[in-house]
Amino acid sequence: MTTAETLELRPSVAAFAQLMEQTLRHHDQGKGGQPNWRKETPAWLFGRLQYEVAETYLSMHGHHQGMSTRESRIRSEAVDVANFCMMLVDRVEGLADDDR
Repeated sequence: MTTAETLELRPSVAAFAQLMEQTLRHHDQGKGGQPNWRKETPAWLFGRLQYEVAETYLSMHGHHQGMSTRESRIRSEAVDVANFCMMLVDRVEGLADDDR
């Protein structure tokens, strides 16, 4: 797909992307935003991805402390996993030039 092509997102993909962006913006406030992950190595990002996968697993099995419901914990951790997947691909391929 070239940069000129735009796909219409499926409703569930668009809704999930919104959750990803909400989480990123929440973390932007204290961590310096998007350029931060572009300074990390792919290996570091992959390590964080593995950590988030483990947290998702623990949330699914009721071993994660914090949020009120199992479903909200799973959703939050799955969004973190997706964000680290995106960061890893962005870091190695440069998905977009959207530094803010």
